[in-house]
Amino acid sequence: MRFRVIRPAPLEFLVVGGFVSAVLSCVAAALAFSDIPDRVVTVAIVVGVYAARGRSLVSASATAIMAWMFLTGFLVNDAGTLTFSPADMVRLGILLATGLLGGAVGMVRGDVGPALGVEHLPEAAMPPHPLDASEGVVKAAPEPDVVAGLEAAQIHTTHMPSSWGARR
Repeated sequence: MRFRVIRPAPLEFLVVGGFVSAVLSCVAAALAFSDIPDRVVTVAIVVGVYAARGRSLVSASATAIMAWMFLTGFLVNDAGTLTFSPADMVRLGILLATGLLGGAVGMVRGDVGPALGVEHLPEAAMPPHPLDASEGVVKAAPEPDVVAGLEAAQIHTTHMPSSWGARR
């Protein structure tokens, strides 16, 4: 069995997803809780989980800052008023810490299991190996060959022009 790592989404999509997550977490916190500490914990959990799934420290910090803006502007104050009191800075620190911690955990564990962006593929369903630009060779997926009752894998190679996929 083999595992194929799925690359994280581009940063542009992660930031947009972080914005949506920040808005939805604040809506959920506003509907579920009336106390500010409960709302902060709810938003922090969503920020941390989103950051772990996104596996990007840049999108994690952007999500935490956007969540802090919505939290401060609409759940702590009225009508989107941002304030910078010591309590607001503590909330910003909490959200940044959970976001960066979640992003770091996601980056470390990103290639471990199906829950964090890894797709399990059976041996026969593996796609061809990527182009090896240094040699100009594409390696096909191993094909099973029955030899005296045992399975052996053979790797077939196809030579391609050096202009295909050459690194510049």
